[in-house]
Amino acid sequence: MKKIIQEKPIFVISILLMISMVVLYFEGYFVHIIGHGYLGSILLRMVLGVIMLSTLHIVAGKEIFLWSKKSGRYAFLCGIVPLISNIFVLTIRVIETYQNPFRRLHDDWWCKALVFLALALMIGLFEEGLFRGIIVNGLVKVMPKTKAGLYKAIIISSILFGFVHIMWYLLDAEYYSLSGIVQMMMSIFKIGSIGMLLASIYFKTKNIWACILLHAMIDFILFLINPLTGGVVSHSYVEKGVSESALVISALVTAIVSIPNAIIAIRIMRKLNPEECVMWKSNDIDKEDALEAVS
Repeated sequence: MKKIIQEKPIFVISILLMISMVVLYFEGYFVHIIGHGYLGSILLRMVLGVIMLSTLHIVAGKEIFLWSKKSGRYAFLCGIVPLISNIFVLTIRVIETYQNPFRRLHDDWWCKALVFLALALMIGLFEEGLFRGIIVNGLVKVMPKTKAGLYKAIIISSILFGFVHIMWYLLDAEYYSLSGIVQMMMSIFKIGSIGMLLASIYFKTKNIWACILLHAMIDFILFLINPLTGGVVSHSYVEKGVSESALVISALVTAIVSIPNAIIAIRIMRKLNPEECVMWKSNDIDKEDALEAVS
């Protein structure tokens, strides 16, 4: 089994991606069984995250899990732009809803914040384990060991990262309007730019925990929209009945918060050595290492 996983990256990517999508599609049934929406979502993503990281341990070894303060600092410094961007978006959405949102906070707002923090951590565990740990790692393994091959792997994984977040809207015909399609494209670009940044940070630090924590921080900031607006404002990727003027403003905001992510990611990618980014182990590599050791 280990040999199959190590030697067939595309097969592993396909299977784990399919399992994830099927499980998340039936998330509602699982949550209903658990009896608590957020608890069910947290447990579900925790299980998926463990599966992804266990597979990552097989294909990349334990080195990728060794935490270092240097990796954490680098991830935070590079991720400060999306963090600030999300704080900006959060502030705008709250101001749009209430002039003084803190008056609207319920007594249990801190409980909701803790729940959202746990959910953000489990989402980071699962999505980073899948998209950075498995998908981009596997694509780099099969792509040519050149700058172009590395860029293709990161871009393809980032587009897929964005697409997966909006694919559920594609199953609802009500979103098949000009407004809905434009919002889907904007969401893919926005989420994909964060995926590019996380992938470049991942290859630079060679540490999955740095990306997991950064991802969790970004999501947690967005989740705070719920308690700060009393649940009035959602953080859906696609909304119905959006006016043309609101769509234009949304497009401008998307560009403002996404283009810097892409620029930072490209700057990091230009300094990467494609050969050093291949972290997916295989028997062929083990044999080469053994021959080099003998010689």
